[in-house]
Amino acid sequence: MELNYLFYVVVVGSIGSSVSFLKLPNKSFNGFLSRVLEGCFVAYIVYEISFFNFQNVRLSLSLCGFGAWLGSDGLIFVKEALVKFLNNKNRTFGG
Repeated sequence: MELNYLFYVVVVGSIGSSVSFLKLPNKSFNGFLSRVLEGCFVAYIVYEISFFNFQNVRLSLSLCGFGAWLGSDGLIFVKEALVKFLNNKNRTFGG
């Protein structure tokens, strides 16, 4: 199994989360390190999900950069939107 894509995911995740760090009020080294690690983790999750769906490396890398920029706040937003959507769908169909 080739793991070359992980290098690109880490680079894109680091860049995306570094850009996102600039808008945070907590500008300490620990805050930066935490943000970069969180961004790389989110970038990996977004890359794997998008590559599974689209089978396109370039699109998946761009989406993982966007995911790293949003960070875990983006994942929480998506989770809440999905839960709300599924709850509304279950109420509509009497589930």
